[in-house]
Amino acid sequence: MKIIREKTGFTVIEIMIAAAIFTFIVSALYGTLATGRRSWLTGEALVTAQEQARIAMERVANELRHSNHIHVTVAADNMSVRFDVPADTDGDGFLDFIAGTSSIVFGAEDTANWEIEYQIDANNERLLRRVYNAAGDPQPATIVAQDIDATNCSFQTESGGTGMPQEAVIITLATEVDSVQGWGTSLTPPIQTTLRTRVNLRN
Repeated sequence: MKIIREKTGFTVIEIMIAAAIFTFIVSALYGTLATGRRSWLTGEALVTAQEQARIAMERVANELRHSNHIHVTVAADNMSVRFDVPADTDGDGFLDFIAGTSSIVFGAEDTANWEIEYQIDANNERLLRRVYNAAGDPQPATIVAQDIDATNCSFQTESGGTGMPQEAVIITLATEVDSVQGWGTSLTPPIQTTLRTRVNLRN
């Protein structure tokens, strides 16, 4: 004798419960993945911002470190610093001295009396390096860093006291990254980093 069993399926309530559980699990996984992706992008943006600020800071500081305190001028708005460095005017590979003295000839670009200027370009969010020739004419500027947060950047002089010459320049550079290249993702708010250093000047 054959036993015939009645074929039964899932009830509507069982399907709804299973769908709810599935939806909950997928939502939890998506949230975890989204958080992880956000953390990854934030970390990548922070590294990019710090690297830009560090490279720019090192370049400015290295050149400024060789300047003389009497050759350094910071603009009134603290957005630029202008100076010259020991020069090799005759191209022999050695620094030049003023004839008959032990004083170094200061200049830039292997030419005496040329000056270097670093300027924070607030309109285009860039740090620029420009050279002025002996006649004071500016040469084409080069971009040292992009994505500069100009509101948090400055150059400031520090003196040794009342009536004393300036002893150092305080450089504050801030950069920000608002999107990560390759991911096409905008970061809100932008990732920002600020570096600050004190450069002692020659006496």
